[in-house]
Amino acid sequence: MKLIFCSILLSCPLVFNAQSPYLDVKFSMDAKTTVGMRFDIEMKFCSPLLKTNYTNWFTQDTSSISFQTLKANEIDCSDYLKSEEGLELINGKQPQPAINTYHYGNQVFAWEKVLVFRITKISTAGIIAPMYLVLPVRYKSFRTSINLTDIPFRPGSIFFIKNANAKYEKNLLQIDNNFESLQKNKLKKSVWTGA
Repeated sequence: MKLIFCSILLSCPLVFNAQSPYLDVKFSMDAKTTVGMRFDIEMKFCSPLLKTNYTNWFTQDTSSISFQTLKANEIDCSDYLKSEEGLELINGKQPQPAINTYHYGNQVFAWEKVLVFRITKISTAGIIAPMYLVLPVRYKSFRTSINLTDIPFRPGSIFFIKNANAKYEKNLLQIDNNFESLQKNKLKKSVWTGA
């Protein structure tokens, strides 16, 4: 009996520490200005090579990195991901994303990552330049939810989000913004997009 009790006590810390960070991203185009248009929306992750050291994933903090001034040799980027990429339904089929929306959800610690969205109008791909939206995650949280809505299509534009509206709610960082509410800079070129 003592052996069972001791093994339960010793395994409890392992259960509590077995949590994983999580990032949920939702992105949607402005339905009013994009009526009748279809877009291919992709996202990639970029990270500065020199990150802030942290010992506790669960505390709240704000990054001191100046993301907008980083040079190309100071960042590392993944390939672009399609909406719902990597997700599979129980029946083995890939989920079909809704028109002109993007969704990503996975075990990612988002702090100091930069999300780069590439929006391409499908009917003019290769003719009209895509639009880019660059969003650094400046606030530390174990779980992060990002919801960007009502994004109008501005071909050839690169928008760098300087300071997205964010709030903590029950240990969840929520970044919930529409395009007009975002504090953004329009850039001519950017190391984040390769454009």
